[in-house]
Amino acid sequence: MHRFFVQEPLTETITLCGDDVKHITRVLRLSVGDIVTLCDGNGSECEAKIKVVTKDAVTCTCQPSRPCQSEPPVSVTLFQGLPKTGKMETIIQKSVELGVRSVAPMLTRYCVVQPKESFSGRIERWQRVSEEAAKQSRRGIIPQILPLVRLEQIEFSAFDLALLAYENERTTSLKKALKGFSGKQIAIPVVILRLAGFPYLVEHRLPVLFLHNQIGQISDQIAEFFVGKPGDLMLRRGKEK
Repeated sequence: MHRFFVQEPLTETITLCGDDVKHITRVLRLSVGDIVTLCDGNGSECEAKIKVVTKDAVTCTCQPSRPCQSEPPVSVTLFQGLPKTGKMETIIQKSVELGVRSVAPMLTRYCVVQPKESFSGRIERWQRVSEEAAKQSRRGIIPQILPLVRLEQIEFSAFDLALLAYENERTTSLKKALKGFSGKQIAIPVVILRLAGFPYLVEHRLPVLFLHNQIGQISDQIAEFFVGKPGDLMLRRGKEK
């Protein structure tokens, strides 16, 4: 069922305007009587029947709202090292489809891309990518694209456990790091993001931070910076055994 986000509570009657009207009438060719899904962007959704269609607005009558079942209970923030031009859109799209709650572009020592003074245009474009991916994957929220941040600016103190995928680590795996953990928040690298680790995170409803180095390798300097952060653990990269 086609999904649309609204910037208001899910009341009995809701009117869609702007680009959504064009998409409904010209692209999807929906008309009076068709059913769509409306989402308030805060994890609630409802089925709605199109009641009135005009040139500038589509009015719908809504069923009672319900929690969005496709929204993962684990809150994930991805800190993504700036990749070469054009790759960030794909990273955001796939990350949103996987269930991240927010994405923060991150500037590291080896980033090829060096942002100009004004970065707001890219953030706005990436936010639109996030919204489209959220619609396609039936998300209950539109994941936010956060302002550009440097590695040393990340507030690790906001997390109960910090994890870093480091190629020189030989013993600690993701499974071992999470075993017995009972905190509420984790910092963990996106380079080891695999479905095998998610059952534990979902079961315990843990907010998660994913930290991804742009070149796919963690330098010794980054590893040294990471040591000593709250609950830090180095993770072995590679297949889980």
